Amino acid sequence: WAAKYGEGAISAFGYAYRLHSSALQLLVMACSTLLLARFSDLVAHNNTVAVKRILIKAAFLSALVGVFYALGVWVFGAIGLEWLFSGRFDDEAAARVSSHWLLLSIGLPFVMLGNVFAKFFQAQRMPLMMTVLAVASLLVLCVSYWLFNSRFGELSIALSITLGAFFSLLIGFWGLRYSFLGRS
Repeated sequence: WAAKYGEGAISAFGYAYRLHSSALQLLVMACSTLLLARFSDLVAHNNTVAVKRILIKAAFLSALVGVFYALGVWVFGAIGLEWLFSGRFDDEAAARVSSHWLLLSIGLPFVMLGNVFAKFFQAQRMPLMMTVLAVASLLVLCVSYWLFNSRFGELSIALSITLGAFFSLLIGFWGLRYSFLGRS
């Protein structure tokens, strides 16, 4: 999708996506195996209270980290890029990358909590729910890009990724009703 907006758009989105992916790796993937093991143990012992507590903590921490991360990118993104890549980014290029990065960072809390949900559904042996989360995210990504690309141009790609993560998370909340939490 970025290719249709030119070489600068590919580069800007590529940099922003790599910066965003680094944050995801640090914040989400590092704790995934621990979450899966903990959820598996709690599900095996039918401990709904502890699972609910973890989900509430995860929601709070995801929101908190996401807000601070997005604020940091908004305030320091372009400045930080100019400093970090001294000379490789002019003001315009840094602002362009920072705009993509900001839209992606707004979706960080949705991705973080969505990953917690995915690990919970995995521990529950609900692979269909994990598939539904992924398909919902992909469908919203495609539809929102189609709806927004003429209005937002190259930024519609990052916006669509964020909307996909948000709607996937909404499906995850719906899926909790069908897990053992909804039956207790």
